[in-house]
Amino acid sequence: MISPFRAQADAVEAALLSAYDVDEIERLGLRTGTVHAFQGSEADVVIATLGLVDDDPPARHRFVAEPNLFNVLVTRARKQLTVVTSLRAPEGIIGDYLRYAEQPLDAAYLGPPDTTHAGPPGTTGAGAAEPAPWIRALAVELARIGLTVRPDYPVGRWRVDLCVGDDGPVGLLCGVHPDGVAAHVERQRTLTRAGWRLYDAFASHWADDPIRAALDLATRISSVGPREP
Repeated sequence: MISPFRAQADAVEAALLSAYDVDEIERLGLRTGTVHAFQGSEADVVIATLGLVDDDPPARHRFVAEPNLFNVLVTRARKQLTVVTSLRAPEGIIGDYLRYAEQPLDAAYLGPPDTTHAGPPGTTGAGAAEPAPWIRALAVELARIGLTVRPDYPVGRWRVDLCVGDDGPVGLLCGVHPDGVAAHVERQRTLTRAGWRLYDAFASHWADDPIRAALDLATRISSVGPREP
């Protein structure tokens, strides 16, 4: 069991010691601790207790929602993660994650890519390029969070790997431009001058984990907010 807060982790440890003797705890392989204590460790089954209530001070909520800490919290489980919380109306990255977790995997997630939206509105069929596996996986996770995503979006002679949202030009670059570093830099400079907000979304930044990437990127994009008209 893991928690962002030392007091919560200590309370869980005390409850385990009152329920089981030490030999049984060792036999079952039970561990408790904070997120920082578990960094770099994994287990097949993890229970994450957030230690938050709606009336807690904003600083306490911000501590749990810090992207690096939250990513460690929800990625320690190899097979199953259970999140225990008393929050009735979670917001931000916590709310996004819990809403995401409530959605079952379905045929749309596992099925073939939807190429009808691989280009701008009106680009369908053979005219729409099928996105690469990482781009497709990231697009699916961003869409599950609730963001509008358009892969392989054309802007003049350039293409944006993922155009995200409806509040202005926001783009994700998921790899170096096929024509090399010089073309990659030129594309980035040109689009930035044209008013695009661009984010690097290389798979290596999140160890090829599109769920972590989507949560992190969604938080960063939403923290900037829409552009002024």
